[in-house]
Order: sequence, then C-alpha cells, then structure tokens
Amino acid sequence: MNELKLQLSVAEVNKIIEALGHLPYLQVYELIGKIHAQAQEQLSTSPRSNGQIISEQEDAEVVQTEN
Repeated sequence: MNELKLQLSVAEVNKIIEALGHLPYLQVYELIGKIHAQAQEQLSTSPRSNGQIISEQEDAEVVQTEN
C-alpha cells in the first residue's frame, strides 16, 4: 500500500477527527486511532525552528472523538 505524508495544523487534524466521529465507529475507529497516535508522537517529539521540543501543553492537543 502506498503511504502519504500530509502536513496539517492541529486544528485541521481535529476537524478531520471530528468529521470521522460522525461516521459509524466500526468504519473509522482504526483510522482515528492511527491519526491520534501519529499526532501525539509528532507533538511530543517535533522540534521547533529554534530547537525546542513541542509538548501538548505548548500547543493544542489532538482530541479523539468517539461515536
């Protein structure tokens, strides 16, 4: 399977997760989990331009919605 790397703001990712939350759980739970895991990993380890580490407290966190 081909993979894509997308660059989205935290707000955009939250909007996608919110939209997915309106679909049946069995259709989207794995996708929501994958998005959430990758976002959390990036938020906790992504360097800022000045070399600081981004933490959830410094930036908005990704919110997982459940249907």
